Amino acid sequence: MQEEVLDFAANIDSEDKIHIIFLLKDGNLIYYLYNERKWLKSFIKKLDTQSNIYKYLNIYIINNEINIFYTYANLINQNLWTIEQLIGTKNNWTKIRVNTFLSEKLPNPYYIDYDSMGNIHLVFSAKEKSLNHVYYTFYNSFIKKWNQIPEKISSSNVNNLFPYLFVDSKSNIHIIWSSLNSKDYILNYKKFAPLGQDRYKWKEIKLPTISNLDFIPIALEDNRILKIIFIKNNKIHYLYSKDYGLSWFKSKNSYEINKDLWLLSYSSNSLDEYSIGKKNHLYCKINDKITFYSDKSYKKNSSEKKKVNFEKGNNISESEEDLISEIYKLTKSISETINNIEKDIDLLKEAFKNSHNDQEKNNLMTKLSNFFK
Repeated sequence: MQEEVLDFAANIDSEDKIHIIFLLKDGNLIYYLYNERKWLKSFIKKLDTQSNIYKYLNIYIINNEINIFYTYANLINQNLWTIEQLIGTKNNWTKIRVNTFLSEKLPNPYYIDYDSMGNIHLVFSAKEKSLNHVYYTFYNSFIKKWNQIPEKISSSNVNNLFPYLFVDSKSNIHIIWSSLNSKDYILNYKKFAPLGQDRYKWKEIKLPTISNLDFIPIALEDNRILKIIFIKNNKIHYLYSKDYGLSWFKSKNSYEINKDLWLLSYSSNSLDEYSIGKKNHLYCKINDKITFYSDKSYKKNSSEKKKVNFEKGNNISESEEDLISEIYKLTKSISETINNIEKDIDLLKEAFKNSHNDQEKNNLMTKLSNFFK
C-alpha cells in the first residue's frame, strides 16, 4: 500500500479470516480480507479527512457481521466528538451514529466489548461543565439500535478519566476508571450482571486502594478468574476476583517491565485460549518484534512473554511468508501512527492549561504523556 495511512485496525474471526481496515490520508476507508491464502480488497466509503479529525479506528466481527467504529470531530470545533459505527458485510454497509459528546481536543479512547447474545457495550468519557465523567451505552442486537441516553457511571463531583470496559464469559459487564480524590487518581470499579440479586443494575464494588497509575488499566479473564492489570512505578501488578467481580484482592506478585510500552488490541481464534479465558488488550513492546506481556507474565517465577517474530524462516510456506510480510508492513505503519500521536501531545498541553489547579494539571499531563508517549 503506497498511500499514507492515518489509522488502521485488525481482527481475526473463528474461521481463520483476517480482517484489516485502513483509513488513508485522502479519506478512503479500505477493507482487506485474508481468506484461503488470498487478500481481497474492497472500498467501504470516503470519510471527510479535509474537514474532520478521525481517531480510534476499531473493527469487530460480531454474529458474522463486520462492525467498524471510529470517533471524529470537525476541525472548527475540536471539542465536539461523535462516535460512529459502520455495520455490514463486504459490499453492504450501514452507518449509525452512536453518540455525540463534549471532550478535550483529544478525547480519551472509548472501549468496546460484546456479550454472548451479540449486544455491544461501549464506555467513554465526556466533559460535563468543567469535569470529565464516564458514560456507558449499549447496542441491542435484537432491535438493532443503540440506547439513546448514555448512562453516567461516575457519580463524584471530580474529574473521572481513563475508563475501560470488559465483558466476561458469563456476560457480566465490568467498568474501571480513575477519579481524582485528594490530589490522587484512585481506581474505581462497577459491575453490571445479567443474573443474580443485583441483575440489570450497576453495582459499585470497592477495590483495594490503587492510585496514580502509569498507564490505563485493563481487565481480562484467566481460567475463570478476573484480573485487573495495572502498571505503577514501571511494574505490572494485578487485582484478582474469583467470584466474577463481587470481591477483589491485590496479588503480592509484580513484574518489572520496560518503560516503552504500548497498549494494543488483542484478538485470537485459538480455541484453547478462549476455553480458559479472554483478553481484549495487552501491554506490549514494539521494535523488530512485537512482544506481548501476557497474563502469564504476572505469575510468580515466570518471565514468559508472547512474541510475534516477523523475521522470515526457512520452514514457512510461500503463502504464509507473504502473509507475514504483509503483517510486518502493517506494523511499520505503527511508527507513523506514533508520530501522529506525538503531535497530539501539543494539543493536550494546550487543552489542560485551564485545569482547576496546578496539582491536577501536573497529574493529568503526567498520565497522558505516559499513555501517549
